Amino acid sequence: MKSLSDFKTYMTGCNVPNYVLRYCDLLDEQGWQWFYGQVGDALNFVGDIERFFYILKWILKYDFIDLTYEIFVHDIMDPESCSESLIKDECREFLEDKYNDELVELIGGIINPQIDDEVVFPARYDETLFLNTTHKENFQSLLHIDQTHPSDSERRALFFILSGNPVLYGKKNLIYDFKRHCINIDIDNTNLHLSSGIHSLLVLGRNLYNGYCDNDTSPRNLFWHLDSKNILLAINTLKMFFIDIPF
Repeated sequence: MKSLSDFKTYMTGCNVPNYVLRYCDLLDEQGWQWFYGQVGDALNFVGDIERFFYILKWILKYDFIDLTYEIFVHDIMDPESCSESLIKDECREFLEDKYNDELVELIGGIINPQIDDEVVFPARYDETLFLNTTHKENFQSLLHIDQTHPSDSERRALFFILSGNPVLYGKKNLIYDFKRHCINIDIDNTNLHLSSGIHSLLVLGRNLYNGYCDNDTSPRNLFWHLDSKNILLAINTLKMFFIDIPF
């Protein structure tokens, strides 16, 4: 679809779902130009055109500003629990960086359950280790859901990492079973679809949680793939685990 005319022809043809046709019927010329740009940008990052159109079923019901962002969020939340990510592997880290602030606000403000009883931090925890207010609130939320014991530094280290990264926080229920109060032992990057940097964060969390080791667990391999923000998260996790262990 190299031109707007080709795009119109395709999007009003027999190869697209009815909900896309209904959406396109409402577009004026300016709307067509905008939608053409939105779809073109989004298609640069997806690897499955058929599933892309399926996801549009949910997105086109509401007003949106950035189709690529909506697709990316849908892929992270993964409501259909698909075994493969819609986002191309080589694009995932770019989108995580691009939409980091939006993801922090979305996941911290919407996914967080309401907490009636505030979790009390042990006196020796340094609250300056949190990356931001959302990180602290997410951490409190996980402690509350799990009812983590104040002396359980292993779970706190895992939750500190999960709560400090919006992608991992969005996948927290895939990583940790809050009903059984244990990590899901069968998790790997084939079903979580993480970038190399965020995968390294999860490996660090698992190592502090239960001593998990693999070929990526060495400090060099763990930190090699981290950007500056996630390096700070990893370092602060180690500080909390080894220095600020509560009694």
